[in-house]
Amino acid sequence: MNNHPANNAHTGHNGSSGIKNHSLGEDWPVRTVCIGSADRRVATCFGVELHSADLAGHRKNVDLLRRAECITDAIFAARADGEGYSAWINRDDDPEYGWIVGCVGNESKFDADGRNYNAVFADVVGKLEFLDGVTSAARPVCIGSWICDGELYVDICVCHDNFDDALHWGKANDQLAIYSIHEGIDYPL
Repeated sequence: MNNHPANNAHTGHNGSSGIKNHSLGEDWPVRTVCIGSADRRVATCFGVELHSADLAGHRKNVDLLRRAECITDAIFAARADGEGYSAWINRDDDPEYGWIVGCVGNESKFDADGRNYNAVFADVVGKLEFLDGVTSAARPVCIGSWICDGELYVDICVCHDNFDDALHWGKANDQLAIYSIHEGIDYPL
């Protein structure tokens, strides 16, 4: 196996003639695989397949899978340390102040000690697809993870800059707690 950088493999097809080319990306090992033809393009990674009919859609799908890989890797690194993680979707920098509140109906649970990378990855892909287009939202939005009672939770969260608003939204969304970014603690509800 090569020891040079590669993050994704790209396989091009020309009609039914089979593989036309193969190129390696930025970081090794190969993780995201893209298969393409003139009328159908598929980006696949860890069992998730995203289909598109044109090159622009294909590039968007590859970028989404790459982003999902980065987020899932960070969730698992935080999990190994017994910590949570927040991937901010509509901000370049992490907020330094505020309270994070999960959104009802977007929470997923996994065994915190399980070998479940593919399932978490697929969940993150689904959340990113759901959040497509929130870049202009006024409040910071993230995909967050946390651990409680042997379960790894992954959910979509919103950051509130007012404690009373965060408490209200936390209760309205049936949350167990809200997280204070600037204090680094949970407030049970």
